[in-house]
Amino acid sequence: MSESTILELLIIDEPATSPKQIVERACHEKKKSEQLARQTKDPNAAYDSVWCAFDIDEHPFIKEACQQARDNGIETAISNPCIEVWFLLHFENRTAQLHRREARRLLENYIANYDKTLVALSGMEGKYADAKKRAQLLDNKHTGDATLFPENNPSSGMWRLVDHLQITY
Repeated sequence: MSESTILELLIIDEPATSPKQIVERACHEKKKSEQLARQTKDPNAAYDSVWCAFDIDEHPFIKEACQQARDNGIETAISNPCIEVWFLLHFENRTAQLHRREARRLLENYIANYDKTLVALSGMEGKYADAKKRAQLLDNKHTGDATLFPENNPSSGMWRLVDHLQITY
């Protein structure tokens, strides 16, 4: 990251935050930054990109949340059914449909006493390239099978966000 680059992460970690609420919040924050850029006449005040990362789980209005994101120029990094699929792809190929509880159980084979803290995730270090490749293979499989979102379980677009951060910053 160069000295002139600013990376601002707004992590929304509130109970019962649905993908629709996350996208609505992102739209609000993006519009605020654009308004500030206009008011201050400083184009750097507007965000270059806005991303929402979320799981499919059993949330309603997934398609609507994704459409709202697209309509507002917001990128998404979606894991289906859950973030544990992305973590699991760091260790193994996975093509069969999963329930989130099964994904968590499988992940515990690689990360003992798994929880979502950064300390627990340190076991994934150095495995990003494998996870990205496996996620891309899943994308290709779903495309070839004509399995459309949100039925594309398992899948994860987290690699797109990570790539964006690596390339941009």
